[in-house]
Amino acid sequence: RTMLSTSYHTKLIAQKGEKSESIFEQKVKFPIEKMDWWMKLEVDRYSGERVLFGKSNNQSDKGADRGSYSSFTVDVPTADAINSGTPSLVLLDEIGLMGIVGEIISQGRPTMFRSNPLTGKMEMVRQLFAWGTGGNMKDGASGMKGEWKAAKEAWADKDFRHGLIPVFINAEAKPGFTKEFYESEMAYYYRKKKGPQEKEDPKVIFHYTYPMTEDDMFLESSKTIIPIDEINKHLENSNKVFRKE
Repeated sequence: RTMLSTSYHTKLIAQKGEKSESIFEQKVKFPIEKMDWWMKLEVDRYSGERVLFGKSNNQSDKGADRGSYSSFTVDVPTADAINSGTPSLVLLDEIGLMGIVGEIISQGRPTMFRSNPLTGKMEMVRQLFAWGTGGNMKDGASGMKGEWKAAKEAWADKDFRHGLIPVFINAEAKPGFTKEFYESEMAYYYRKKKGPQEKEDPKVIFHYTYPMTEDDMFLESSKTIIPIDEINKHLENSNKVFRKE
């Protein structure tokens, strides 16, 4: 999309340091360099964690100017990360590790709107995708939880002005995932004991790594009257019951 559009800016916000640099090298720069000449645009320059596209390498192509001045940037999480450059598309990676994800989205939201010259009204014309697997509340998952809950409540109220559509994909979406694998991993984590230097209960790590329910993503403690796996089984059975409205 970035290459084949004019003046299109995509920004991927990932973890600090080597993670963001590695993402740029592996998921942006490497695929571009491996594309056949006839389908990729000329790269004007790579600058740190940014690639700027130029014209088509195929000079006989009538659309040789397409993609000019479009760029793909990998940036680190800061409160004003979205504001810089007013990107056409924002991608937030592993938001369960971004404690300030709520602030990032709130500060960047104004850049997603543009005045429609025909109607004179403000419209949301830019896109934002965010994903994560939950995680430790102290390491940032509380921010993800806040955004998730707000988006879900707005969607349930049919308030589509919120702009974010909440989508939960459980562990069964993982390639090769089976019930036997889930149970064997559960047995492994449930046998482990939390060490004196460990921040998290192994049971909590298991549930947000292999979530079967939304609550698994934001589990803070495994201490419940009824075991978590038993609760999830009853929730799964409840969800299978057909209810007439």
